[in-house]
Amino acid sequence: MRFAFLSQGKLFVSRPGAAPALIESTFGQELRETHQRIQQKNQWKRNSSGAQFAAWGGGANFDPASVPVQISGITGGGKASSLVYALNTDTFGGLFSYDLEEKAELRLFHKNDFSLHEVHRHPVDRTTYVCCREYRDGSARIAVSESEGRRLSDVTEGDSRDESPAWIPGRERSLLFQSAGMGRNQNGDLVGLGPYSIQSLDLVSGRHETLLEDDRIDYLSPRMDEAGNLYCIRRPYEDPTQRRASFSTFMLDIICFPYRFLRAIFCFFDVFSKLFTGKALANSRQAPGGTRNADLKRMVLYGRLLDVEKAQQSKQGAPGEQPLVPKTWELIRLSPDGKKDVIDSGVMSFDLLPGGTLLICNGSAISTLSKDGSREVLHRDKLITKVVSL
Repeated sequence: MRFAFLSQGKLFVSRPGAAPALIESTFGQELRETHQRIQQKNQWKRNSSGAQFAAWGGGANFDPASVPVQISGITGGGKASSLVYALNTDTFGGLFSYDLEEKAELRLFHKNDFSLHEVHRHPVDRTTYVCCREYRDGSARIAVSESEGRRLSDVTEGDSRDESPAWIPGRERSLLFQSAGMGRNQNGDLVGLGPYSIQSLDLVSGRHETLLEDDRIDYLSPRMDEAGNLYCIRRPYEDPTQRRASFSTFMLDIICFPYRFLRAIFCFFDVFSKLFTGKALANSRQAPGGTRNADLKRMVLYGRLLDVEKAQQSKQGAPGEQPLVPKTWELIRLSPDGKKDVIDSGVMSFDLLPGGTLLICNGSAISTLSKDGSREVLHRDKLITKVVSL
């Protein structure tokens, strides 16, 4: 069995008899090399009298390796030896194909001011993909890409987050996705999301149907097998408008106020020090990758902020298998007759395998779960956010 997964923002592929291999995007490497050449070309500026201003703006200490290149979705490719992924930078995004045998990347589609996520290949027409397209206003729509990713068109609309699309096996042009309405204030700013529901859409007839919906529950990452069983993750819904600070949080804010006030003053004068002298007030320097490690302490998954550092320090379960999501994130199965079964808990990502076996990720480990309940751990890693079978 082959599977691919995202760990700490990097793409890995695991094949039988071999350790997971890191797949690096040639396009991403070329982008960083371009920034490196620009940095070297402007080297003289850092030796000029205005160097301190460049240092204050970050130019003198710019690290080309920090240029964000994010892979945000994976699926099987048109050939058995290939995979397709969605890649995004600060300025554009697109679909890319990678041949595992030839170790070659092919750019299928890319566009400026564009962001793609969560791509899924059609089970029969292997040149058609469905993905999630994100817009600057925070909304997201389902888009279908034809002809090996070279034509892309939205198939949903509205002020909502339509995500995690997946084709329905046995139906020529039908798909599943999760959807949540967006709440905005009078200025049009996003203030929260409604509960996620599971929707289906037939692209031929245009029929749209709600399969799972509850005001108290989020339903996420839908998948359907050939027998018509619907699998998804459910978690309790948190209404952002009903959140209230606890008394302990209020007291902690009062206790921490002097420290936060002094820190703000220090940062204020630190900015002036960098501006006029090119040097920071603090002698300590951030270790390489410090910003990235800080970013990995927390992550947002489907509108929910997760404390990764706290979850990794948890003593629940065996070492390396602590779920990064709460136990309330349950993988459930809805049969065609309406029966609901809880399959597993603490699930961050999953995929369906032939014969009813499931490929499950809890954020720290990837394992298979067979129909008889037996489990086999395939791989352990840090911050595994996505797993798919190839």
